[in-house]
Amino acid sequence: MKLLTFIALFFLCLGTFAQDFIIAGDTNLMYHHVFSPARIMSTSISSRSDTFSIDINNDGAKDLKFYVRNWYPGDALGLVESYVKITPSINCSIGLKRADTTFFTPYVYVANLLNQGDTIKSSSDFSTNSVYVYRRLQLVGWGSSVITDWLEVVDKMYLPVKIENNLGWIEVIPYSSQNYYRITINELGFSENMYNSVESNNQPDNLKVFPNPSTGKITISTELPFSENLSLRIFNANSQEIMKQSNIDRVTNVEIAESGVYFIEVKNNSATLRKKIVVIH
Repeated sequence: MKLLTFIALFFLCLGTFAQDFIIAGDTNLMYHHVFSPARIMSTSISSRSDTFSIDINNDGAKDLKFYVRNWYPGDALGLVESYVKITPSINCSIGLKRADTTFFTPYVYVANLLNQGDTIKSSSDFSTNSVYVYRRLQLVGWGSSVITDWLEVVDKMYLPVKIENNLGWIEVIPYSSQNYYRITINELGFSENMYNSVESNNQPDNLKVFPNPSTGKITISTELPFSENLSLRIFNANSQEIMKQSNIDRVTNVEIAESGVYFIEVKNNSATLRKKIVVIH
């Protein structure tokens, strides 16, 4: 019975995936215009990089991390290259939208499935960088044409980014009113990896959950730099919240009654940390 349920969920996932691509280029998402994008990068002329984590579904959990960098090879400031790296902490489909001279004639492209930890990147000169695992997107237009180039960001001093939580999409645009790119993020209907990664400026070791596996009694220890307003949430494998506590201590003991896979989330005003735990009774 469990096998049949899994197979049904698997095919449901496939159906949702295909449908998400259609929805991604529809109505509000296609014609929504960004009036005030947020700059997440300095305008100073120097080599530097920034990271920016965001919550796309407004549930308080950081879902995606942006890595944005300006690179100046040698002393030739005219060879500025900018790129954006997007690393999802959930399995999601990503569609690219491009508008030409007006905001009402968009061309819609569809990117392939991104799994957790995969990356999209612009600029082809960084593909040999061993620090990041880059993935080339295959973008498909309305017709039969296939675009296999990297997402183009345009060489500007800074890269504006706009987040719209209630619509669930992310806008990455160059500093220009005539040409911009929209990246839509659609969470899949079924994702068992939703809560097993850390999206914060802190290291994963800042949250310890032990013993793991556990017989139900669990100690949760965090070393977040700010201890005020610490909160705890625990989710089951179906992403259902089974426990919620506010104002917890740095070291907290909890007990889970049923066997299964669970996801521990500890957060404060500055960071969100997550760990996966297995309970066996």
